[in-house]
Amino acid sequence: MRLLDYEVPLKASNSDKGLGDVDLLGITEQGRLVVVELKVRRKNGARGDTPLLALMEGLRYAAVVLANHPTISAEAADCFGIKTTNEPPIVQILAPRDWWNGWHDMNPSTRKRAGPWEREFVKLSGQLEDQLGIVVECTALQRASLADVTWHVHRPRLRNTTTMHRIELMD
Repeated sequence: MRLLDYEVPLKASNSDKGLGDVDLLGITEQGRLVVVELKVRRKNGARGDTPLLALMEGLRYAAVVLANHPTISAEAADCFGIKTTNEPPIVQILAPRDWWNGWHDMNPSTRKRAGPWEREFVKLSGQLEDQLGIVVECTALQRASLADVTWHVHRPRLRNTTTMHRIELMD
């Protein structure tokens, strides 16, 4: 994947105010757009947003990107010389491994309340792909932790470049 831009505002007019920003917008080698939703643990070490919330944010952004695909494709061609496909964007949730571990390795009482969320998350992801053509990717930053994140105006930034790997939610 090639990254095209970060903190991409999702508004075509003033009436679109409040839609938010895509954390990262990328494109695959085949020309498919990728909406990347970044997550980290909170400064106090708390787990932060849930994977489901991350997915919902990513889907919201993907819907806006898809609705504005002709304009975004034209900009990608003009700015980067890139041709995009007409496929729905991929939604990628990207977080350090410790964020994923915080949601996977919960203490027993929290796990009991949360239930086997991973199975339902994978099921929902499969339905999104089957019915809407939206691929959901769960990825982790290798050898990255909260210590590698700096904060700038309440937004996290990674200090160093790192590699990514796919997260398997079910054993």
